[in-house]
Amino acid sequence: MAVKMKSSAIITYTLTAVAILFIAIKSISEQHNYFCEQYNSPSSARFYNNNGPTAKDGYIAHGGGIHEFLYTNSREAVIDSLKRGFQFIELDLIETDDGHLLAAHDRDYFCKITGIPKNSKLDSATVKKLKIDGKYTVLLGSDIYKLMLEHPEMILVTDKITSYDLLMREIPLPDRMILECFSTSGVVQAKKCGFPHAAYSIFNEPQLELAIKHNLKLVIISGNYAFSSPKIIDKLRNMHNSGVCIMAYSGICSDPDIIHQHLGKTFSKFYVDKWAPTSLPPANTVNPSE
Repeated sequence: MAVKMKSSAIITYTLTAVAILFIAIKSISEQHNYFCEQYNSPSSARFYNNNGPTAKDGYIAHGGGIHEFLYTNSREAVIDSLKRGFQFIELDLIETDDGHLLAAHDRDYFCKITGIPKNSKLDSATVKKLKIDGKYTVLLGSDIYKLMLEHPEMILVTDKITSYDLLMREIPLPDRMILECFSTSGVVQAKKCGFPHAAYSIFNEPQLELAIKHNLKLVIISGNYAFSSPKIIDKLRNMHNSGVCIMAYSGICSDPDIIHQHLGKTFSKFYVDKWAPTSLPPANTVNPSE
């Protein structure tokens, strides 16, 4: 009797394991099909740029702005960036304690730049009374939405936020957003929630190969990784030549020579901390034959 029960348990466990494996394979297959059928829609091509460093749409204002507004994610940063010719504004988004969007890199940094104790309660009523660096205006989701309505040229680039229903409620302009997703499942989920421009984030070779395999048309990559070898640059240039919109970030992306050599050739856009479309610096050592 004990032997029969043990045998029955083994069969049950085996069938359960097979069922779980089948579900996992089905999920992977569905993701693959979703990429092949829907991810590479023509809508992603609207962000592609091969017009070189003079193209306005080749630059993304990092953290909302540059210079004195660097990484503030503030209203003043956004307004100043729009005046400087930026169309693409990157804002980090987190959730307040009462379930609203807040433009901030993370809670600890937000507390630091607004001068409040670490781990303070961050509800929407409280944060609206705060000032960044003692003078700049905090942005909630509703404030960002209003700015985007006032400035129809503005495209919001954001990451970190995965509450897509909240994002859709507070900033219901999905066609004017690029969402950085850190996994393929995140890309699928964002698109299923109504955000057509979900960008896959690349940090290493397996992720790069995955983007190439699925012919993803909208990707974001670390400049430090991108420029870590000529082989990677060659792969990225081939991707860009095939119509992939590649957006790169890191300090190296603000180098004038890098901008002149690679913007519109290897990358469609750079996140920048120093230069604006209306004040592009001259190249210093760029090879004229490039």
